[in-house]
Amino acid sequence: MNHQDRPPTNPALYDDRPILVIAVAYKTPALVDALVAAFLSDPVIVGAGVARCPVELVIADNSPTARPPSALNSAHGQDAVRGDVRYLHFAHNPGFSGAARASLETLRGSAETGSGQGLGSGQGLGSGQGLRYRAVVLCNVDLSFAYADLVAAVDDAQLRTGDLSWILAPDIVESDRQYHVNPQLMRRPAGMNRRIRDRIRRSSLAGDIAFRQLYNLRRRFRPNPNSGQPAYTQIYSAAGAFTVFGAGYFLAGGVFHDGPLFGEEFAFAEQAHALEIPVFWVPAMVVRHQGEASVSVKRNGYRQRHEWYLAADEFYRSWRPESVMGEMADWFEQARTPDSAR
Repeated sequence: MNHQDRPPTNPALYDDRPILVIAVAYKTPALVDALVAAFLSDPVIVGAGVARCPVELVIADNSPTARPPSALNSAHGQDAVRGDVRYLHFAHNPGFSGAARASLETLRGSAETGSGQGLGSGQGLGSGQGLRYRAVVLCNVDLSFAYADLVAAVDDAQLRTGDLSWILAPDIVESDRQYHVNPQLMRRPAGMNRRIRDRIRRSSLAGDIAFRQLYNLRRRFRPNPNSGQPAYTQIYSAAGAFTVFGAGYFLAGGVFHDGPLFGEEFAFAEQAHALEIPVFWVPAMVVRHQGEASVSVKRNGYRQRHEWYLAADEFYRSWRPESVMGEMADWFEQARTPDSAR
């Protein structure tokens, strides 16, 4: 299904709600510092001045010990705020998707009580109508991108489709291998269980190590055969390093679920499939990704990664999207129209 020739409509012209970026970190304070510094110096953020910023940033830190970004200069390690940046610490480590969910819960609570200042204290909340974001990005901290490209991608998708009921998969380039990760999967795998591969990985630590080595070699020497697809080609799943969720995904019943590390892309793709929310390939937005900074073998060892994989495999073999869909349906403000924007 190709939407590249669909004529634009006008809802985005009246939608002044910001985009929220939730970057999840784990024991990588230097990368957090770099991401926050890049945000604060980006032309889109600097150019906003005293006007409302089109993008807000939350750092969701799952590390055992809080360590706010240096740029925030806060003595309060648990919850540091500066303008359109907020640092949240989750020592219990709720995982990648779970940290995003916990961040949204915190923003809702701050806005409803009027606590804090800046981001989450009312700017992102409609009057009794939910969080006022038109899109939410869930990403890692070991990456870089231009915020102008993010705003343009969301504007374009909203103009082309006439709403915010979509997921966007940008062109994620792994910096070490120059591999283009998206489109991750074009079609839904039969039976939702790639059984031979999974049996090999589950069988033993050695089997999992062998799979990972072959996987990395393939990415180093074989390009993604789908990376040349036209813009707005509809795909099955987007790579999890950087994914853009339109607010309509949540309003339709999609969620950031509580689950183990790894496999989140599968959960988001399955929810989108069940809800008939399209996942679009948007190569105009490029994200440079270091890759596995928090979960690398060098940092954690093969055995720890294998245990993480086994936990995710066990969880998702019995998981069904219907078990969580709808839990966040009232968290976001309803879609805006020209009349409601006045």
